[in-house]
Amino acid sequence: MSSKKNHLIVITSSKPLELAMLLETAINLKKKNEEVKYIDLTTLPLKIPEFPIGDRLNSFNFKIKMKKIDKKLNALGIKKIIHKLEPHNLTKESRLQKFAKEAALNEIISLKRESNPCLNCHSKLNSDLIQVYLDTYLHLKKIISQHLISNVYIYNGRFISGNAVWNLCKYLKIDIKFLEQANMSFPDRYWLFNKPVHSPEYRAEIVNKFFKSITKIQKQNFNKISRDWYLARIGGVSQKFTAKQTEKFSNLDNNSKIISYFHSSEDELILSNLKEKSWGTQFKIINELCELVKSNPDIKLVIRIHPNLKYKSMKDIKMWNMYLNNLKRKYSNIDYLWFDSPINTYSLIKESSLIFTSGSTIGPESAFMGKSNILCGNSLYSKMEMSYKPKNPRELRKKFNLYLKHPKKMEFIQNAKKFGYFQMAGGLQYENVFVNSDATQIRYDQITLNYSKVYSVIIRFDKLILNFIDLKKRCSEC
Repeated sequence: MSSKKNHLIVITSSKPLELAMLLETAINLKKKNEEVKYIDLTTLPLKIPEFPIGDRLNSFNFKIKMKKIDKKLNALGIKKIIHKLEPHNLTKESRLQKFAKEAALNEIISLKRESNPCLNCHSKLNSDLIQVYLDTYLHLKKIISQHLISNVYIYNGRFISGNAVWNLCKYLKIDIKFLEQANMSFPDRYWLFNKPVHSPEYRAEIVNKFFKSITKIQKQNFNKISRDWYLARIGGVSQKFTAKQTEKFSNLDNNSKIISYFHSSEDELILSNLKEKSWGTQFKIINELCELVKSNPDIKLVIRIHPNLKYKSMKDIKMWNMYLNNLKRKYSNIDYLWFDSPINTYSLIKESSLIFTSGSTIGPESAFMGKSNILCGNSLYSKMEMSYKPKNPRELRKKFNLYLKHPKKMEFIQNAKKFGYFQMAGGLQYENVFVNSDATQIRYDQITLNYSKVYSVIIRFDKLILNFIDLKKRCSEC
């Protein structure tokens, strides 16, 4: 009897980097003489177009692209599973219904870039997404059974179809691997994880294991490599946001001690499952900070809004704008920097006596810069010991003055360096698929995986149209 495992690569999206990782993994497995099959779920009539015109055009182009890929993979002995969706009735199984509703809500948050979407306004989309989840789950359940699959590979596992695959594998107790981009700044590397990387515990485990695995020679360059990662971010080289922030923060009232809060995208905290009941929303956290400083004229609280808010829903943008203006009217020692403020984020960190975050990478960055930082809630780095972590608002109130007086911890700085080293040096290199340093060229053999330029242009118009439609169809509850 053969001891080979039956591996299944599940393609749920046409996104170039996702496809590159999955193709790379399939070919690597085949090189080890494993049994490898793949299934393209984008061919099923269950894809909800994010951008109606652009996605339909891309779907047509992707079919042509996949026909070429199919031939290449078939020549390598990597078999494609030919399948056809059979209609499924909405299951009454409460467990599956619960997962489907949760996944549909998260998908709406992602599609609409909105932290608290109204399901009345998106009732049709919500029901369609629930059907997508159930169809994916039940369809793939049959496929896995028919082909005796023992291992499954997907990208990320967070989005609607991938989430259905993930929950199915957990239910069937089938081994599942998660592909992830190693670093947003370095798309030419990737990771293959045993668990979803959204778990702070697992993220810490990976970083520590990676650091232990490096050689003595590599450790000689540890400080330089780690420093290079942080300096590239601070200088706006590896991220576009700070490149546009050309003005220094100036504390006009020299007698005031600056503490700063760095806002994160609320929708991304929800999608990464980083919300904590004891802390609640960022509004609640900021309210807590405002109350802490209101009676102390020697302290000024500056709230830095993440530049990424610019790309969120109009509903979220208006909500934050109204909230912050109300704060300024209510408190005399509160100020904020809007998402398009030219004030440099890192100059604010330098001028701050204490930094607060709720999941932002500003936590490790401020630790690297030798600044004390407080993590209010959860984050992907919360188990890496780079921040003070009060358990709840009550503990924060109790320890606030201690945090203000407490010197920086060398342990935080050293762990921040490990985090930077991991970000800079970690990840697997592509061997079978070509991905250049900025992902503008992604090819398998001579097949270009990148989106067409026409698609990119059409998407811009799609976004404008969808934003207009969303604003017009808001219900009275919004």
